[in-house]
This record gives sequence, structure tokens and C-alpha cells, in this order.
Amino acid sequence: MKISFLNKNLVLLFALLVFAGCEQKVKEKKLSQKVFTYEYRLSSISSDNHGYWIGGETGYISHVDYGERKTYSTGLDRVYDIVRDAKHHNILWIASRNAGLQKWEIAGDSLHWIKTYEIEGKGCHYSPYDILWLNDTIYLATSQGLYCMSIRKDSESKLRQLYPYSLTTKAGTARPNPVIQLCSYKHKYIYAVTTAGLLRLSLESGRMKMLYPGQRIKYVYVKDNKLFVLTDKQLLFDIKDSGCCHKYNLGIPAFTYFSIEGIHYFVGQSSLVLSTDMKHFFTEDLGYEINSHAHNLFLADDGNGFSVLLAGNSEIHIPHHLDVGRTAYDVIVGCHNDDYIYMVTRQGRVYCQSGNSMEAEELCQLPEDKVPLLMGVIGNKLYYVTASDKFCTLSLRSSYLLNQLFARPKVLFQSSTHVTAMIALPYQEKVLMGIQDDLLSIDANTGKMDTVKAMHGKYITSFYTSDNNAAVYICTLNNGVYYYSKGKIQLVKGTEKYSFIKGVELGNSYDSDLFLLTNHQLSQRGGEYLRVDGNQSLYLLGESFLCTLPQAGVHCFSLHDGHILDKGTSYGDIQFAPSSSFLFQGRLYLGSDLGEACFNSNKKHSLQWVTFSDHVVSIQLLLSMLAILIVLCGILYSIYRVYDKNEINLVRQNIEDLKRRIRILNLMIHYLEPREADQLKAINQKIEAVNIYSSRRKKIYKQFSEISSEIMLLNRDAVLQIVRALEEQIQKIKDIDYFDSRELMEKSKKAIDSGDVNKIVVQFRQNKLWIEHVIELNRELDKFEKTMDGTLVLRGVNDGVAERIAHWKEEVHEKKLSDMDDSFNALSESYNRMNTEEAVITINHYLDNREQFLLKQKTYSYVAQILLSKLRTFRSQPWMADRAAFLCNMQPLELHIQEINMLHKLRKCIKIYVEEELRDKNMVCRIATYIDALFDLMRRTDPEIIEGMFHYSSSNNQQVKVLILLLADTTLKRTLIPGILGIYGNLNPVISRLYHSKIGDNAEALRNYYFQHSDSMVYYILKLIK
Repeated sequence: MKISFLNKNLVLLFALLVFAGCEQKVKEKKLSQKVFTYEYRLSSISSDNHGYWIGGETGYISHVDYGERKTYSTGLDRVYDIVRDAKHHNILWIASRNAGLQKWEIAGDSLHWIKTYEIEGKGCHYSPYDILWLNDTIYLATSQGLYCMSIRKDSESKLRQLYPYSLTTKAGTARPNPVIQLCSYKHKYIYAVTTAGLLRLSLESGRMKMLYPGQRIKYVYVKDNKLFVLTDKQLLFDIKDSGCCHKYNLGIPAFTYFSIEGIHYFVGQSSLVLSTDMKHFFTEDLGYEINSHAHNLFLADDGNGFSVLLAGNSEIHIPHHLDVGRTAYDVIVGCHNDDYIYMVTRQGRVYCQSGNSMEAEELCQLPEDKVPLLMGVIGNKLYYVTASDKFCTLSLRSSYLLNQLFARPKVLFQSSTHVTAMIALPYQEKVLMGIQDDLLSIDANTGKMDTVKAMHGKYITSFYTSDNNAAVYICTLNNGVYYYSKGKIQLVKGTEKYSFIKGVELGNSYDSDLFLLTNHQLSQRGGEYLRVDGNQSLYLLGESFLCTLPQAGVHCFSLHDGHILDKGTSYGDIQFAPSSSFLFQGRLYLGSDLGEACFNSNKKHSLQWVTFSDHVVSIQLLLSMLAILIVLCGILYSIYRVYDKNEINLVRQNIEDLKRRIRILNLMIHYLEPREADQLKAINQKIEAVNIYSSRRKKIYKQFSEISSEIMLLNRDAVLQIVRALEEQIQKIKDIDYFDSRELMEKSKKAIDSGDVNKIVVQFRQNKLWIEHVIELNRELDKFEKTMDGTLVLRGVNDGVAERIAHWKEEVHEKKLSDMDDSFNALSESYNRMNTEEAVITINHYLDNREQFLLKQKTYSYVAQILLSKLRTFRSQPWMADRAAFLCNMQPLELHIQEINMLHKLRKCIKIYVEEELRDKNMVCRIATYIDALFDLMRRTDPEIIEGMFHYSSSNNQQVKVLILLLADTTLKRTLIPGILGIYGNLNPVISRLYHSKIGDNAEALRNYYFQHSDSMVYYILKLIK
């Protein structure tokens, strides 16, 4: 299937390549119509002896004759048809909606109504659609049927009904039987389009026959003695009694048809469909909506080379010469040498035509930016000027292929001013070029350029030279005509008075028959002239025929007895280009957007069109052969690629199968014996070493067989080791003793009991991940605990971390590890809070607070100053990088500060007790509380003294209480101590032992300790024995 699909695509590619080699470039051709707009909507057009009549929706009618329009008002409604009386030129017959057939007289600039012709049963309230004047009889197509009236006598008779025939019709009872259109055929028949079919009336016998009954007939038309009938779906022609001889099936909507100059026109609602062979149809958008309810909406020939079509309030003129169904050759420039004509189209395609042929062969394709506007030829070299005023040359060969491969335009120079005219002089091997207010002479061989000083300041419009190129006439805008020969220039006498000279032609010699064409006149030097406005170029055919090119068409003149006679304009629907029009071997060649044509002045000014050949055999043959070779190679290669791809996929599948079988062993490689592990590594290397693109497929399959056997043997030995590894995991999980442990142990035992290697490996991997997760969590917890051990706990910095650690350790025995993620994340967040910017603010605030506290100390100022110094030292160091270490250093300092604070509180209570004699039980309890707190602090700050030297273990010891009271207030009377402590009895022995046994006997040791710990309470203990 893949090969078949690929071959089909290759065949399609081949076909595209072959057809691309001989493709004709088709240009979309617009109608180039002319449009005249009225102030009212148009409803009909009718031919006249001179010009034609236009009828309007509101009763206005206009007569058009050679572009001149004269409008009259009738006061009627929609005008369907207008016919001028054949005998009385000033009488008009007008058909108007719901107003009947009317007779009017033209009187100067206005119309006068003469008479309205009534019919039985409707009077004048009927609509005539079409008027046919034939043999002094008017035939009228109306909303009530077909009528006729003889007009042989001066007083016309009444309208007589022909169809449908009725003996009597009472007033107001006439039924509608519309006859839409009339057409005369060979003066023997009248054909009428009705809603019932096509009615034929014999003028000889008066008999009527309905053809195509029941069919919807849209239009009937006569051309070259052939009758054409347009129906909904067909165009019928060569109508006979038995039917039609020929018919065309149509797939296009149209309600009107006509044919002219070999082109069939089908008019639709807003478009025009054209065809030359009734096989290929081309649709052109008119840009206007056609009023399908009106009648007589077109005129096939206005006498000036156009068809006229009405749409809305627009009168559309469509040229007869259209580029329908063939490739457009918009020839923009042309030139010639003695033997050949060279032409260039707007697309940059260069053609060559032999002088004795009417067929042009394509030579090459020019780049888009090097398409010429002016051109000349010397030998086989084209010299031309582009739109950007670049002067280029192109050497041509006879072969299209060679030109495409080797011919490249060469820019000789870029003009800084506008190029106005150019001519190539083969016999002189020069090119003359007019630029703005200067003349350049360019050597065709060397490219050397000289400025002709005599022409400086003169604007050159055109050049003229005779066939032998002996001399050149130079036309200027304001300075007359100059004669250039052998490097000399002189003014042609009598031409200095002419301005805007477009061209000249020479009769027999330099001295006579010089014809000049200016912007406004055609004249003979020293003779008469004719007014011609806006003509571009001048051509002399023979000795007595002149042609100019107006905006459209060819304007012809004849020479007779020294007079210039105007012969009118031919082909007014074609715009010929002066740059591609020239005389060659006595014949006038005219270029246009339709192509190049030879104008024949003898045969009724006919045009013979040049045939352009785009089928370049050499390039097509080369492309075809190359395409066939590529396709054949592609087919063979594709077959091989498909086969090779299938083989590669098969090898790849085998490799994937081996990897799947060994995947489990790879997961357990660390638990295998060294020998089995080495075997496994060797197998992996063998699999990776397989080259899937190798052509030695038999060797590859042999390797697969050997590797498969090795995997089978290794699997058998590895199973026991995998089971052993799982049992080790079970013991580890048991030792961990988390909530999940029991479930994992049960699953592991079930996997072992099943004997399924896959289940064992899956459980092993699950256990392994769980154990690794536990180890990682414990590692994190150890880090948290070690970091927080011995640190100062500050609210908003590291408070709650120790509690969360303890809580997590308890909770892990009650919940699954997977349910503990939120708890551990909260613990991590609490721990990491120490490293936030908010923590820095809190620590600094704490340090500021403690610094202020120490600065205020007076009673215990000595130790306070030492503590303040340490605090400032710690603070000055870069502590933010390791905040945990900083808090560890601050913890002992904070405990000493709390000792001072506790001494203050205790001293305050003693003072209240002594001075204010507030000696109730609450005060005694408060003092006992402060004593307990201070003892706890001292045991934490100075355990070597409290527990090691003094052997104090509890604050309930009487010596401890006495010592703390004396530290708080050394002036305290000994007699008050028992009351303060809530003890009844004599404490002097206790005090004595304190002073002598504890402090006195250990004074030296206390001093040594003080020297090492100057910030401790030992300083104040030593002061008790001074």
C-alpha cells in the first residue's frame, strides 16, 4: 500500500513537471469597457439610422450620435422601445409601460405628442415591449399579445390583434398574454417570444405556429442568417419546422444573448459570459446590476467597434476586440532590424518574428526590474531603457534554452534625468538617446557616451529615420525639427514655429513632403493642416496614406492632390501603444494589450494578428527528459527505501524486545553477584552495538539469537538474588517502624510467595523508593535538629521548629508517609523562615531591644557592660550568611541578660517586701517563683559552678534561696531572710555555711572561673565575700 501510494504521488509530480515545461501563462483579461452615466435609470436601447436611442425608467429619452447626447422628456413611465419612422425622420414611435404605443414628433429641442394607439379591451392601458417595422407594417409585442398595424397610408389604421386571436373582446375584459420580443428572419418570418413558447408568423401566408410549447424562451436573435433561440438551459440555432438542427447545453444563467466578431455574449444579472467556441466560457464581472424586468437592454454594434449594454443608470460600451479564451500578449515595446522584429510583453517575455512570417517565437524572459519602455536593436543586441531610466543591453541567441542559460541584461549606465526618446542606428552602430534637455550619442561597440552640444537645452520628443539610416530627424518639444547626419545637426527650415511635435514622416526627399504631427494638428510643411488632438505617432504607408494613433484605434488619412483627407478612425475599441508600433518593410505593425497586429491599409483596414508561440521545444524536451529520469530514479529509490524501512523497523522491534526482556535485570544490577552483573553489562553492550542500518541482516539476526539465549540463562540465576534483595528490604522496613512499614512488608512477602519475577521487581522498586524517601526525610530532620540545637528562639524567626520536629516524629507512626507531605512542607517552611528578610528585621529589632536594656542597667552595670560589648561584637560580624550560628552564639548571651532581668524583678519584690511591708503570701510566692527561674538560668549558664562546685541540684535548697536573695540585694538584713523565704526558724547557720563552705572555700576556683567567664553571675557571688 505504501509503495502504491508513493508511486501515485510520483506520477502526479512527473505530470506536473512535464506540463510545467509547456505551460502557457494566461492573463486575466478585463473588458476594458467605457461607461457613460445618466441622471436617470435606463430601460431600453434602440438602433437608429445615425446612432441610437436610450429610453429611461421615468420617460426621458436620449439620442446618441458619435458621443453627442441629446435628451428629451416625454412625461411617460418606463420606455420599452423607440423606433424612428422610416418615411418621416422627425417622427418617433415610443413604447411605454401602461401607456400603449405612442406617436411623437421631434420639434427642435422638444417632443410633441401626436397620438396614442389603443387596443380593444384595454384602451391605451397596456404595455408594448417591442416594436418591429417591416414592409410598412408595425408589429407590436405587448402585455396582451401580438398586434400589427399598416402604415402605408397617411392616416394609420388601428392595431389589429394577431395572437392570441379573438373574435370579440369586451372593454376591460382583455386577458394578459405577454409577447416579450420580436425578431424578423429573412423577411419571411417573424419570431415572437411568448410565455407559451416561440411563436412563428409567416409573412407570406399569415400562418402562425408555436415552437417549443411549454418551454421558457428568454431571447431570440438573428446573426448571419442564422436564428438563435436562448432558453433556460440551451442555445438553439438553425431552426426548422421540425425543430432545431443544433443546440448547445448551457450551465450558465443568462437572459439575453448576442454574437459579434466571433464572440458569443451571454448577459446575466451582473456579469457577462463570453465564449468563442461554445466549449470554454469566461465570466467577466460588469460591476453593475442589469434590470432583468426591462427589455431591449443591449445593442450589438454601435458602429464604432463597441457593443452597448444598459445597467442601472449606466451605458456600458464593450469593445468588440477582446482577448477571450487565449493567452494575452500585452506588447509594450517593439523594434526591428532589416530581417527581424523584436517585441517585449509587459511580463518581460521577449519574442522574435521573421520578416516574412506572422509567427513570433519566444527568446527569453527578462527580470522584472529590467523590462524596457524604449527599445532598439543593432545586430543581435537589444538596447533599451527601463522605467527607472536604466540603459541596458542584451545579447540574444537563436535558442531559448541558450538565452535562458547565458543571456543576462547588462546595465550600461543609470541616467540621472528622465529619458524622453531613443533610437538605434545599425549602420552607424550608434544609439541616440534624448534625456531631459540633452542628446546623448552612445557607441554600440564600446559603450562610450558623448553629449551632443548643439542639442543642449532642447527637450527631444521622438526620432525618425529612413530605411537606410543615413539621416535622423529629431523632434523637439518647443524648438522644431532637426536634421542629424554625419555628426552635424541643422534645423529643418519652417519647423521652428511648431510646438509639441510628436513625430514626423518624410515623403521623397529632405526638401519636400515633410509631414509633422503635433499635439493638436497634422500638417505638411508649408502646406495645409488638419485638426487632430491627442494623437501620438505618425506613420506613412506608401506614398499616399498616413496613420496616427489617437487614444484608441488607428486614425487614417489619405493624400490626394496635395491635400490631406481625413478617412476616420478604425478599431476604436483597441488602444494601440506607440512604443510597440512601427513600420517594417512598408507595413505598419501595431502593438496593444491584445498582442501585435499588422495593419493592412488596402483591405478595408483589416488587422492580421501575430501568433505568439510559447511552446519552446528545447526547454520542454529537456525538462521532460530530466523529469522522466528523476521519476524513474525516484521510483526505484522509493521501492528500495520502503523495503529497507520495513527491514529497519523489524530490526528495531527485535532490539526493543531484547531491551524489554533485560529491563528488569538492569533495574536489579546492583543486587546481582559480580559475575552476573558483568554478564548483564556485556549483554547491554552487545544490544547497543547492533547497527540497525547495516546491510548484513543475516549476521544481525544471528546476534539476536545469541543474545536471547544469554538473557534466558541470566534470568534463571538472577531470580534468587532478586528475592534475597527483597528480603533485605523487608528487614530494613521493619527497622524503620513507620506506619507504612507493616503494609509494605505484607506486600513484599506476597510478591515473594507468588514467584512472579515481574511482581517481585515491581515491589522491590516500590520499596526502594520508599526507603530512599525515608532516608532523605530523616537526613532533612537531622539537619533541622542539629541546626536548631542550642539556638536562641525568637518569635517569627525560628519559634515552633523544635515542636514541629517532635510532632512530626510522633505523627509518622500514626499516618502514611504519603499523607505527611503537608506536615513536612510546613516544617520546612518554618525552618526556612529563619532565612527570610522578615527574620533579619526581627533579629535586628531584638538586638536593638537588648542593647537598650543593657544600656539602662545601673545596679548590675558591670556584667551588663560586658554583655553589651559581646552583643555589639557579634552584631558587627557578618552574621546574616549563617543565621543559625549567630543565634547559637546569642543564646548564652540571652540567658545572662535574662539573669540580670530576673535579679531586677527579685530585687524589686524584696524592696516592696521590706519598705512597704507587703508581706502577704502572694508576695512570698512571687519571690519563690523568681528564685526558681533564676536558679534554672544559672544552672544553664554556669553548670560548672552550680552543679559541679556547689553541688546544687534544686532551688528548694535553703542555701540556694539565700544565695539568690543576697545576689539580688547584698544589703538585705539577715533577719528578714526567713520571712521572705516563708521559712520559720534561724537561717544564720545556713548563711554561714554558704559564705564559708561554699564561697569562701572555693574563692580561688571562683576567681579562675570568673577570669574565663566575666559575664557570669560569679562576679556577684565573689562580691558577697569582700
